Amino acid sequence: MKKTLFWQISIIFIIFSNFLAASPPQQEKHGVLIISTPRTTSTLLMRIFAKNSSTVLLEPYTQVFYLSNNLSGAGFNYQEDWPSTPKQAWEMMSQAFKLDSFVIKDLAYQMLPYVSDDQLQELAKHAHILFLLRSPQATIASGLSAYVAAGNPQGYISEEAGFVQMKMLFDRFKILGVTPWVIEAENYLKDPAVVLQKYFLAFNKAFNNETLKIGRLSMEERARDPGYRVWGELWFKTAFDTHIVKLRNLTHAANSDYDLQLAPYQNIINTFLPEHDKAYRYMLEQGLFPMGVTKNLY
Repeated sequence: MKKTLFWQISIIFIIFSNFLAASPPQQEKHGVLIISTPRTTSTLLMRIFAKNSSTVLLEPYTQVFYLSNNLSGAGFNYQEDWPSTPKQAWEMMSQAFKLDSFVIKDLAYQMLPYVSDDQLQELAKHAHILFLLRSPQATIASGLSAYVAAGNPQGYISEEAGFVQMKMLFDRFKILGVTPWVIEAENYLKDPAVVLQKYFLAFNKAFNNETLKIGRLSMEERARDPGYRVWGELWFKTAFDTHIVKLRNLTHAANSDYDLQLAPYQNIINTFLPEHDKAYRYMLEQGLFPMGVTKNLY
């Protein structure tokens, strides 16, 4: 009886060993892809993850979207040395895959029409997919304010509110068997050292006391990045001015000048908010969170 059991266990062990030998080794992800809507602190988060990375790409699909749709967003400045076709954007991202480490940040509505399922699978093979969320009430108001400041409030379109398109991209990843990670802007900025460390750990990236000291970039340094030059200070100033990431409250005081500025355009916010808020809540519920990070609705 014991001899029979021994031989059965031996056969199972041999079969299992052969199976492992035949299975291709899992490729370790060496990058982070941050997907968001505008006004979520995504550029700041990109800079945090980008510290000590081999390359950083700031919205490679931004010109692809605006040029393809003959749109001119608030502050848009065409840059000849930045991708203007889907092929160019994908080739730029593909080059990043060959490096030791990379961080790519893009907006869901800019990527969505131009990336195939095969390309999404390739992205997920090389990068941790991280969806950054922030309260749509806050992001829609903030995005609209940039258009008000530029004198073109009617130019703000639903795609730039962004959560519906973000959910579409989220669901495409899920259908492909990839559940994206989710991080909340309000949450990580309430306690950056504690919350971000959990994401770095989940992504097998080093985190220490120096990680949040990202350093303010000079205007000369900013100007060398064509991704920055496309939108400039109107959209990226706060993120590039930040020297140390520390506790920050993303909400603003009631009855502030900000509220008064947007009061005449509240109908635009009210039109966009319901469907985008629904998409935001869905991703918050369905996404992956590291152990010890609590989901919150803001």
